[in-house]
Amino acid sequence: MKESLDRVARFLKTQPELAGYEVRQDKGELHLSRGSDCFVRLIPEEKKGQWHIEHFHNQERWECLDFVGSLEECLDLLTENTHYLFWEG
Repeated sequence: MKESLDRVARFLKTQPELAGYEVRQDKGELHLSRGSDCFVRLIPEEKKGQWHIEHFHNQERWECLDFVGSLEECLDLLTENTHYLFWEG
C-alpha cells in the first residue's frame, strides 16, 4: 500500500488540476482530500492492481463510479472529469 500511496502523491504533484490536493491511507483505501475534507476514495479490488472510485456526490453521499482500472487509470479519469473533483465552497 505504501508504494501506491507514494505513486498517488507523486501524481498529484505533477497535475495542475490537482494542485493543493493530498492523499492519505485509511484502512486499505487511498483518500484524496483538500484541506480536511475527503472527496474521493480509491478502493482496491480483489484482482491485484485494480481499483474502483467512490466520490462524495453533491456534498451529500458517497457514490461508486462504474469504473475499475489501474491506479493510474483512476487518476487519469479524475483529471479528465473535473466534476468529480472537490467542490468549491
